[in-house]
Amino acid sequence: MLRILPCEYRRHQLLLGASLLALSTTPFITTHAVAQPNPCTAITSDTSLSNSDTCVNWNGGNITVDINTTVTGSSTASVISISSGNSGNTLTNNGEILNQDNTVISNSGNVTKIDNTGIISASSSNNAISNTGIITNITNSGTIKAIDSAYAIYNSGNISTLTNSGEISSGSSTAIFNSSTISAITNTGKISGNYALINNNTASITSIDNKGTITANGDAVTNGSNNNIGSILNSGTIHSDTKYAITNKNGATIESISNSGTISSDDRDAIKNNFNGTINTISNSGRIIADDTGINNDGSIDFIENTGTGYISGNTYGISAINGSITTLTNSGTITGGNAAIFVQASGGQGTITTLNNSGLISSNGDAIRTESISVQSSIETIINSGTIAGSINNGSTNGLLINGSTIANSFGTLTGSSGSISSGAIGSITHKQADLTFASGNLLLNDNIDVTGHSVKNTGATLKLVNAISIIGDYTQSAGGLVSQVNGSSNGQLVVTGNATINGTTTLVISGNNLKAGDSYTIVGASGTGSYSIASASVTGTNGLNATTSTSNNDLIITLASGGPKYTAPANIDGGTGKGFGSVLDTINGESSSEAQAFQNDVLAAIDSLPSTARGSAIRQLAPADAATNQQISSQSNNIVFGAIETRQQLAMNEGTPYAGAGKAAGGGTRDQAVWGQILGGSAHRAGDNDSDGFTSKSFGLTTGLDHMFTPNMLGGVALSWLRSWTDGSNNSSGSTTQLDSYQLTFYSSYRQNRLNIDGQLGAAWNRFDQERAINFLGNTAKADYDGQQYSAAGQVGYDFALSQDAVVTPFAGLRWLHANNDSYQETGAGAANNSVDSQSSDSVTHKIGAKAAWEYDTDMGTLSPQVSLAWVHDYTSSALETTGQIGGTAYRVESERLPSDGAKLSLGMGLTTSDSLNFRLQYDGELRSGYQAQSATFRAIWNF
Repeated sequence: MLRILPCEYRRHQLLLGASLLALSTTPFITTHAVAQPNPCTAITSDTSLSNSDTCVNWNGGNITVDINTTVTGSSTASVISISSGNSGNTLTNNGEILNQDNTVISNSGNVTKIDNTGIISASSSNNAISNTGIITNITNSGTIKAIDSAYAIYNSGNISTLTNSGEISSGSSTAIFNSSTISAITNTGKISGNYALINNNTASITSIDNKGTITANGDAVTNGSNNNIGSILNSGTIHSDTKYAITNKNGATIESISNSGTISSDDRDAIKNNFNGTINTISNSGRIIADDTGINNDGSIDFIENTGTGYISGNTYGISAINGSITTLTNSGTITGGNAAIFVQASGGQGTITTLNNSGLISSNGDAIRTESISVQSSIETIINSGTIAGSINNGSTNGLLINGSTIANSFGTLTGSSGSISSGAIGSITHKQADLTFASGNLLLNDNIDVTGHSVKNTGATLKLVNAISIIGDYTQSAGGLVSQVNGSSNGQLVVTGNATINGTTTLVISGNNLKAGDSYTIVGASGTGSYSIASASVTGTNGLNATTSTSNNDLIITLASGGPKYTAPANIDGGTGKGFGSVLDTINGESSSEAQAFQNDVLAAIDSLPSTARGSAIRQLAPADAATNQQISSQSNNIVFGAIETRQQLAMNEGTPYAGAGKAAGGGTRDQAVWGQILGGSAHRAGDNDSDGFTSKSFGLTTGLDHMFTPNMLGGVALSWLRSWTDGSNNSSGSTTQLDSYQLTFYSSYRQNRLNIDGQLGAAWNRFDQERAINFLGNTAKADYDGQQYSAAGQVGYDFALSQDAVVTPFAGLRWLHANNDSYQETGAGAANNSVDSQSSDSVTHKIGAKAAWEYDTDMGTLSPQVSLAWVHDYTSSALETTGQIGGTAYRVESERLPSDGAKLSLGMGLTTSDSLNFRLQYDGELRSGYQAQSATFRAIWNF
């Protein structure tokens, strides 16, 4: 091991030799020589540095500084330096490497790794680590610091990865300064300084992943002019005391910022994108908060997404685009600001947001949304609101706003005052005096007074729900969509227009409220100017047995209530099926005043009322619970497939390829005592829909395996375990509805042969798991439910063999099957007020089959082939409709589902192949045909006898 001599000893050496290594290890003394400074020690092999104030030229090998070792360096050179053209492997520092007068570690060559668990510290204006060459990896779990006005890490070369779980800091300068290339920075520790991280001088950082803390008095993360940062992923904290947490300078690019932690500034903006700066994507599920603005954009941002848990806030603005552009701003979280939550201004630049899509909360005690135009016109082109915008909307641009609402049926985006309430005392305002304001589509609850002085509010297709009297200063026109007026006590929602009001086209009108009375009249639109109204339809929700008519009085639109018969019973009965009888349930709900009923009235009945009269019966049918007959048939089909496979196994096991049981092996000669067998199961079924029942198509796949034993030469007993999965897709009014069944079945079976008489029996139990989705197409919703079921079954069959020849037999037979199924109760989710709560159900079926089968066999080169064909008449003795009970909208119901036709035919085709005494195969097809219903199943069996 090479030992570096202490500086006190080297001062007495003379610079006489030509070899740097020799001068460092061998003293040359002469009384006449003049003392010269000693050059740094060259290292070319693995070396451990001892306590010293030495400096080294690292030309190869590994360097280690052990714990409790301090290397302080000299006043004339870096402690460790790698010159251009030289390389070092790994520097491992577990002690302290210090220098007050020079850079601590200086690299112009190529270093594989710097691994620091100790302290690397520089003073004055010296950097702790300075790289102009290549460093593959810097890993720090200790401390790297520049105490005064220099950089902890300075890079003008190439650093592949910089990983920090310790501390990297600078006293009055920058912790990490990059003017070239860093591929990846990963921080789980702390990076701090007057500036924490600067990327400058046409530099590039591919990725920054911060799970720790990046904090600075000035900018925490700076992307300088014309530089590039690929991605910033933050789940920790990025914070600035007096400037920006993240700033992107003129002409710079940040490809993505993804935050699930905190990005904050105590004085300025959390994220600042400067003029001509580009940020492709900002995605936030954490907190972006600032004393000034959460996200301040003077440049270009393609996409900002603030998700459900995301919170963007500024004491001035939440998000601003001042001369900058934002292509898409999507919010499902919260955006809030002191002066404005969202602020757009054009004073020489663009000042635009192309699309603002809000399904969360945008709020401010000032303006929720504000646009200002100074020298050029700013704009927000489209606002899509399915959430809540709480606070004023102030558009000072000649580019008018276009506002769309929720696209989910009877779900309303809310426009209201800063409190977020929709009470009469919480009405907000929309100021829009430079252009027309347009409501284009979707559903909006309007609780803002509107000032469009000199202009118009144009509704070209939106449905506006009114719960208070809303004033419009200017004109109002509507050509499509709808108005929903909510009655609250003695008042109702209405539009009070200071100018002219015109409603025509396909506009619909709904008056909603409980305990409404025939003869009551309500003003829906009041106009101080002219009033011209042509309403496509008017209806009542919330109170049963009322109809509505419209009229004009003194330029006002009036709706008057009159007595009428049940609204939903007739269209439901006409459409039939499970909807028959369900219409009366909706009429009952329409007259109830419970919170559940009111939600159903607003969310469901209003949607039905808005449909053409020819479509209402179909919509009511979609609200009914899943067809019980369909589920019963799915369970029955799973039992048929499994029992059919086991029945085939029984008959073949007793015959073992002979034409009938009265000869050869069937009589006991040469049979195996027991066998393990397995079969692959498959099947499909289709029911055509009609007025009484919706159709369906199902497919099944499964496995069954069994073990059986010959207890006597004439009696077989066994047990089988089966799994079957069925996928069912509804049709007609159940189109889009699906059911997945997983059935786990345990079956005991036995067969008895006495001469030509054969008797087969099965006894089974099953546990079923249903995953069900009920499509409510007219609402655009899907109700989902998961629930369990059980089924118990028994079947028996008697047959008698008639030999046609030595190799052929015909067997008439008769059989009976009983099936009892239980399905647990369930509560649907996902469809809001349209969810069903369904009670547990039970059903029974008893079915006979009477028919005949023919079987024969013949030898081939492959082995013995044994075809079989069977045809039977099937008849169900339980043909009564199946009943389903439950609740919807707080009201109980009972609906019936028609079973399959009672009679049908069953066809079976089989082909067996016996290749040896112990191994045989069989392929079996079974088909069932009834009016409007077909089912097929296929099984493949392999048997190993032992």
